[in-house]
Amino acid sequence: MFGCLGVSPSSLILLAMPDRDIQILPHDEFGRLSAELIENTGGLRFRSRGMSMRPSIHSGDILRIEKTDSASLSVGDIVFIRNSAGSLLAHRIIMQDQDTWTTCGDALSSYDIPFKADQLIGRVCGVNREGKDRPLSQTRGRFMATVSRHGSTLPGRILKRLFRAC
Repeated sequence: MFGCLGVSPSSLILLAMPDRDIQILPHDEFGRLSAELIENTGGLRFRSRGMSMRPSIHSGDILRIEKTDSASLSVGDIVFIRNSAGSLLAHRIIMQDQDTWTTCGDALSSYDIPFKADQLIGRVCGVNREGKDRPLSQTRGRFMATVSRHGSTLPGRILKRLFRAC
């Protein structure tokens, strides 16, 4: 079983495996390996980087990703995807339209380009912060998705600022 994967500041990936040395992988290789691990083992854990998902996910939190199919996705879920530019993202679904989903970071006011089922790598099903598991609340997720959809309005910006402080 693989241990923890994380993104280094240079956009290279550190791969830690039990009883082995750390390996450094290029970003695109991490994406391929992540998808392969999730497909073959059903899950993956890695250390997050960035501030786009605060307050739900902090930089340095360990995310637990599980295999999922696109039919089970719903507004409020946090998904791990490869976007159309090839970048890997863990962002929240804020809108669904037939065969596409739109995501947005909880701390961001602009939406990501909608993704399709073939860009889905998995769903974030758990967060570990400082050694403690933190549940991902579906109610809070739906609320944050609603706030994100209205983030450009004054009330939406106020709500986002309030939740960033949490």
